[in-house]
Amino acid sequence: MSFEEEVLSKDPNYPTYTRKYWGWLDSCAKKVSADIINITDIKNKKILGIGTGHGRIEAILGKNGAKIIGIDIDPRELFFAKKRMLYNNISNYSFIVADGGKLPFKSNIFDMAYANSVLEHTDNYQKFISEMLRVLEKGGFFYITGINALRIEKRLIIKLRHIFSKSNKKPSGYKIKHFFTPFKIKKELRGTDHFFWHEEPRYIKHPLKRIIEGVLAKFKILPYLRQELVVIGTKNSY
Repeated sequence: MSFEEEVLSKDPNYPTYTRKYWGWLDSCAKKVSADIINITDIKNKKILGIGTGHGRIEAILGKNGAKIIGIDIDPRELFFAKKRMLYNNISNYSFIVADGGKLPFKSNIFDMAYANSVLEHTDNYQKFISEMLRVLEKGGFFYITGINALRIEKRLIIKLRHIFSKSNKKPSGYKIKHFFTPFKIKKELRGTDHFFWHEEPRYIKHPLKRIIEGVLAKFKILPYLRQELVVIGTKNSY
């Protein structure tokens, strides 16, 4: 039985709007965590998670020996994140209620920082990225994902969901406020070495899609056409 089924499903205070997304959220967390673990050795590294939510990624990284500091603007999210850490017997973490645009940390103190699907929900994404880079030590890694504005069909689907679903009843932190082109994000990442990552075609199941994406990958176009941009890099000077 999963943590969600054993613990969260029995909690009357658990927000109902996330229940139907458990499987999808878990798969996303596993994918992001695998990316982060593949970037560098995370054992005993001080890692900042911005937009912790219910702590899925933080639990996986904590199990792999990272020292996790997670922040979120919503204390209710962190309440459930702490439950997840306790359930998994993880003690090497700290959760703080804070805004990603105004981090309560000194400069140059983290080995790595990540923000998964958070950027599009911020009021000021420029300040958000600036703060993330500020708290990273020189040579520290960052991992950022965000909705790609070049994928018009994705933007349309999201806007239609907002109109016709109950998404307008979610807390303000869940509302999408920005869409990004790769070029917008690159502008904010001056002073870093970074690249836009994409899945290798061999991981894509459909044969025709594998061929098309293989061609796009060869010409280094594919990373810019993903539905969700994934930016990985290191801080050099900032």
